[in-house]
Amino acid sequence: MTDLNFVLLYVASPVVSAAFYADLLSRPPVESSPTFAMFAMQSKVMLGLWARDAVAPKPAAETGGSEICFTVLDDKAVDETHTDWRKRGLTIAQAPTSMDFGRTFVALDPDGLRLHMNKHWIVVASAEHVQRGRAAGFIQAGHGKASPLRRMKAGDGVICYSPTSTFGGKDRLQAFTSIGTIKDDNVYQADMGGGFRPFRRDLTYLDADPAPIGPLLDALDLTRGNRNWGSRFRFGLVPITSGDFEKIAAAMRKPAG
Repeated sequence: MTDLNFVLLYVASPVVSAAFYADLLSRPPVESSPTFAMFAMQSKVMLGLWARDAVAPKPAAETGGSEICFTVLDDKAVDETHTDWRKRGLTIAQAPTSMDFGRTFVALDPDGLRLHMNKHWIVVASAEHVQRGRAAGFIQAGHGKASPLRRMKAGDGVICYSPTSTFGGKDRLQAFTSIGTIKDDNVYQADMGGGFRPFRRDLTYLDADPAPIGPLLDALDLTRGNRNWGSRFRFGLVPITSGDFEKIAAAMRKPAG
């Protein structure tokens, strides 16, 4: 299975950028030199900082031509993160702004690289509906409502939780059934006939196996210590922490081979 495990940024000074990201991420680099630094993220993705003048073959692009997204739980956390980053002396390119996909802001690192917020979500749907979406590469929420989808933005992580196998059925499943990332910022309608025109968003699905929620109940921030945890899913769309997303993703990850 092919997967993303490394991101390389071409920077003017790895020493300066490493100090910046060590403070921002509250962790030291696992490797550091005058021409290269590397950070190990909780998601298992490695973030590398390579001196632009040392890259071989030499790149044509200038620094600052990319973006890095950081995940937060909700709109309040966006404002709190903005306040914290401003106190750290980051350049704020866009103040917290409420947009159709949610509240966001943009900051800049020492090379002018754009840093912005990303979120993680759980969408509740029967396993049969999840399978239809996976086959065609889309996601629906709230039985085709537009408002839940507009809270998401491109790059957000999405996990589908299926309380049942069939829509409206009593065949209890209680498992996470798919995982992926929002492909773009387009919310569109599909004509299913009979006047039913549900709203959808395109989702890049990842290769994963279903994982029952039972073994994770005491590990997730969403459900830990909550005997009535099922009520958290009644609205059809649930924001979750990046830590919960990573734990669920690990439980769903297919073994190599």
